[in-house]
Amino acid sequence: LKTVEASDRKTLVANAGRYLKVRGRVSRVGRLSGRMTFINFSGNADGDGFVGIVREKFLPRFSERYPNGLKSALTGKSVVLEGTVTLFRNIPQIELEHPRQLRVEGEP
Repeated sequence: LKTVEASDRKTLVANAGRYLKVRGRVSRVGRLSGRMTFINFSGNADGDGFVGIVREKFLPRFSERYPNGLKSALTGKSVVLEGTVTLFRNIPQIELEHPRQLRVEGEP
């Protein structure tokens, strides 16, 4: 499975619709109240870089593995997301529905 750097926007956009692994350092984890959690990556210009998304209904699946929340588990860490790259307003993203789509590098 091809791994693409989160900062390589051109390749991510070109591979929209494909199942990929995307690696990068998490700069920020934010939450849109009651809707979704965003995982932003460093090395991206604000607002147009790659983003990981966890919709509210899937968050409980992640809290077992990350009891202190995604923000404390991922911020500043190098992570690999796995899934189908989609474009939202021309921004490449992967929607995470299950913790196995997310791996913190250096952790078992």
